[in-house]
Order: sequence, then structure tokens, then C-alpha cells
Amino acid sequence: DAVTLQLQFGNLLSRAYPELIARHNELGLIQHAREAEGNLMAKIGAASTAVTSTSVIGMGRDFLVQLGRAAAAYRSRHRLDADAPLRAIIPAWVKDAMAADLTLAAPGDSTLNAYAEIDAYIASRGIIATYALDSSSGASYFSAQSSGAMNEFPDTFIWYLFAEGSFLFLDGGTLDLGVIRDSTLVGTNDYKMFVETFEGVAKVGIESLKVTSTINVNGVAAALRDTTGGATAAAIEY
Repeated sequence: DAVTLQLQFGNLLSRAYPELIARHNELGLIQHAREAEGNLMAKIGAASTAVTSTSVIGMGRDFLVQLGRAAAAYRSRHRLDADAPLRAIIPAWVKDAMAADLTLAAPGDSTLNAYAEIDAYIASRGIIATYALDSSSGASYFSAQSSGAMNEFPDTFIWYLFAEGSFLFLDGGTLDLGVIRDSTLVGTNDYKMFVETFEGVAKVGIESLKVTSTINVNGVAAALRDTTGGATAAAIEY
């Protein structure tokens, strides 16, 4: 696929305020990267099996259980060794949500600095984490902040799990035309900047999972079950 970025500026503005033009170029490249990454994530999602997982307790522990369960089932289906590396693509803010949830847990759990431990928790399950800034749906990053209450962590997010090497990045290079001037642009005293990248994804593995997880950042560390039907009767919240 070709992912294109084209910006148009006025010659007078460029001479009077070059810092603004430089910043607009940076922001344009940021948006280009977001579009390109979202396109790749959409292709990975389309080539994956869509599944869901619901919240049981606090997100910090819940997600580790979901990761471990998905990894164990994946290895079992494909007769992989217990330490066979799996790749998980996870929204970048999920680590912050896990740390916040563990911070809310009972005093004495020593989880106020959980960032240093989360990667080790994930790695101990034989999973290599990639923290993505973008997604195909926009759900991997926070929405705009409006006046009033601060945005909460999202209630759901999408992540992916597959054997290492299941997807290949197809890099077709970059076409960078730089500054463009023609008779029409000269007539309006403008110029354009143009760049496009050619990229895609090839699935060469057997199975990939696209998991939609429902979460709750509340610090709940355990669930109580009754002795009659085994259903969750209450939760210990802090």
C-alpha cells in the first residue's frame, strides 16, 4: 500500500515564521506514521481470529491471566514447547493501566513501582511484548481531553498474540519528492511537500489471535466464590 503525505504552505509564511512550518512538518509526519501503523494493524487484525475476554478482578492481574491463558492454549494447539516465544502487540497505555491497578491493590503488596515488574511478569510467560502507539480503530490511544473530569482508562482494548515470525513487514521503500513548485502553485505563491511510503504485511504463520479485552482498573486482587454454585459472590476491593 502507498501511504501518502502532502502538505501545502505559503512562501510568505515560510519566510516569516519558519519555526511554525518546521513544526507542521513534524506533526504531519507524526500523523503519517499513525495512518501507516493503523493500516498495518488492520491487516494483522484481518488475518487473525477474533476472540474476547472479560474482566474478573482488577486489570493488573486480569491481563496477566488472559495473556497466560491465551499463550498456553496457543502452544497446546500447535504442540509448541512451553518456552516457545510468542509475540504480543499491546497498546502502550496498558502498562500504565496495569501499574495503576496494582497501585490500588492492598497495602503491603509492594506494587507502587510495578513498572519495573510488569515486563518481567509478561516475559516469564514466554511472551515478547510490543507496545503499540496506534491501532486500526483508534482504540489504542486516548481520546481528546475535554473540560471536566479527567479521561479514564478505556474499558476495552484490542491486542494480538501469535508465534514469533508469523508476520513479515513488507517494505517497498519511500518516495520523497521534497519541495514541489509548479505554475499553479507559483500563481498562488505556495509550494507543496510530498512523501509516501510503500508498505504492507504478509502472514506466513499458522494462527494469530485478535483479542478484545474488557478491563476494570479498581485494584481488586481476589474474588470470593460461594459454596453452592461456584459463582462469584463478591469481590475484595480496596
